[in-house]
Amino acid sequence: MNKIICLCLALTIFVFSSVGFAANKFNLKPTKLPVITFYTENFPPANYMEDNELVGITVDSLKLIWADLNLPDQEVTIVPWTRGYRNVLKQPNSALFTMSKIEAREDLFKWVGPFFKSVHVLMAKKVQTLSLIILVMC
Repeated sequence: MNKIICLCLALTIFVFSSVGFAANKFNLKPTKLPVITFYTENFPPANYMEDNELVGITVDSLKLIWADLNLPDQEVTIVPWTRGYRNVLKQPNSALFTMSKIEAREDLFKWVGPFFKSVHVLMAKKVQTLSLIILVMC
């Protein structure tokens, strides 16, 4: 199975509604875009706090999207990833970043990205008594 996991920004379709795109494309003011609640976690280099500011690869990309839509930077709430995931499943007009796009989640969200790719490995100190079992990703 492919060991490269695409890390994607999961955003609701409302951020990128046709109203927002049309407004930007034709230099019109968007009409009543819904307020989105954004959640993230501390996950360097994608998103992390530095000098009391949220920064990272995904944060930079999201700020460019907001600028392209003529929106000010939005408030982002930093929570443990599982809480953010649970909130996005239950709460309308909410978004979570950064998230791995896997088959089980594919139909649950509208996806934007990938913003970068990452390789994840499992490692342990080399000892003769350690035996590895083949791990299969979902």
